[in-house]
Amino acid sequence: MKYAKMDWGTMEAVVNKLGGMEGVEMFLRGELIVSPFPVEIETEIVSVSELGFEAGATRSDIYSKASERGLDPCPINAVPWVLLRYKKQSKDGNLGVATMPEAHPLHSLSTFYMRKVKDDKHSFGDCDIRMDDFLEGNLHLVF
Repeated sequence: MKYAKMDWGTMEAVVNKLGGMEGVEMFLRGELIVSPFPVEIETEIVSVSELGFEAGATRSDIYSKASERGLDPCPINAVPWVLLRYKKQSKDGNLGVATMPEAHPLHSLSTFYMRKVKDDKHSFGDCDIRMDDFLEGNLHLVF
C-alpha cells in the first residue's frame, strides 16, 4: 500500500468530509475543490424591508436589489460559519443566509436559517425556497 498509515477509519473520515460518495465522485471529476488556504468573505445582515420591500418581495427581487447594492449570496461552504458568527447578532434571533438554489451540489436545499427557540437556544435548518417565493419584509438575511 502506498500510504502506510491509511486505514478504513481514515478513508471513511475523508468520504464524510467530502459529503459522502456523491462528494467523492464530484471531487474526482474536478467539480469539488478543496483548498488548504482560508478564504475571506465580507458579509452583511440586511432585512428585506431595508432593501426597499416593506411588505416583502420575491426572493428573485430581493436578490436583484441586493446585487444593485453590491451584496452577493454567500458561498455554500460559508453557511455554517455565517450562522455561528451571527448567532448573537441577529436582531430577533431569526436569520436566513442568502445562497443561490444551485449552490448546494449534494442536495436540492437552498436556504439556510437560524431560529431562536428559547433564551440562548437556537435551531438551525434548511428549506427549499424557490426564487419566485415571497419573503416577508421583517426577514433578515446575510449576504
